[in-house]
Amino acid sequence: MPFQPFSELRKSINKELADVYSLSGNPDKAYKYLRDYTMLNDSILNKNRLASFTNLALKYGTKEKQTSIELLKIEKEYEISKNNAQRRTLYILAFGLFIVLLSLYFIIKFYDQRISTTKIITEQKEEINQQKYGSWKII
Repeated sequence: MPFQPFSELRKSINKELADVYSLSGNPDKAYKYLRDYTMLNDSILNKNRLASFTNLALKYGTKEKQTSIELLKIEKEYEISKNNAQRRTLYILAFGLFIVLLSLYFIIKFYDQRISTTKIITEQKEEINQQKYGSWKII
């Protein structure tokens, strides 16, 4: 059996030896074994408390990390949906700008055509007027 400094067996042996020496009338050895029992009992309790504390800290840390991971997943999904909404808005704005530019192109083209038509009509009227005035001068 390997040596275990904080074993329950050693603790119970020290307690039994303290009781035996106390009953046999040897108080010095009974006190020594009782003191060893008390120190060993305190050491075992401290070891168990430390193990429990470590276990609780580990569980809490794991739970905290899991919560953090879930929060990061939610934030990631939110950022993806926000990014998609921004992309949709950008597409809508680009389409709207395209429609405005196309409308502007046709308005300018129509206006230019109207100016050209007006210019041609004005030139033809001037030509007709010159022909009329020119024919009146002959008479």
